[in-house]
Amino acid sequence: MSDLGSEHPSRQRLLAATEDLIAEGGVAAISTRKISERARTAMSQITYHFGGLDRLLHAAMEDNAGAVTTRRVVGLSALDAGAKPVDLIDAFFRPIWMSSVWSNQTYAALVVQAIYRHADPGTQGRVDAILDKGRSAFFARMSKFVPSLGRETLERRVVMLMASAFSVIPQSDSWLLFRGAGKVEQDILRAEFIHFACAALAAPPEASHGDRKAQ
Repeated sequence: MSDLGSEHPSRQRLLAATEDLIAEGGVAAISTRKISERARTAMSQITYHFGGLDRLLHAAMEDNAGAVTTRRVVGLSALDAGAKPVDLIDAFFRPIWMSSVWSNQTYAALVVQAIYRHADPGTQGRVDAILDKGRSAFFARMSKFVPSLGRETLERRVVMLMASAFSVIPQSDSWLLFRGAGKVEQDILRAEFIHFACAALAAPPEASHGDRKAQ
């Protein structure tokens, strides 16, 4: 992950332009020309700062994964021993909807998700290691409230909730953050999602076992 406090201005602009273009058209719509034009820099700056387009994408992904993880760890650490499951769940899932690191125009987790799909296994592994820091802190505390689930079932349910989290937040067709009045709707839907996540994580494991037997 980059040292976010000591970035060269042109490097920052390249990362911000990358996030903007991902928000507008996904990874498939990105090119060195489009990024350099949006960042108002020469295309050679991509090679100079990153070594190529792939490494630029990987840097954007790792920066945003690190930001989500840091927010999770800080949020969980701020909760005392008497915190309730809803507090833990809110601290874990809320960072999914934080704005991206460099452009502030889309969601950090969506930048990670979009690039991750196209990354090589080694890069995916590095990002998984970054995100696992936040997951481990959450699982360690949440498992005390649902000991009957087991770590594997708890992890599986969190993965399913992560996948559904993006669909409940209002987005434009291009993943751009809603502004103004949209913020109120986001807060309402976010609260509803946290309530849904609490119910999903607290459900007894027997339900899933029964589903498998019925198949």
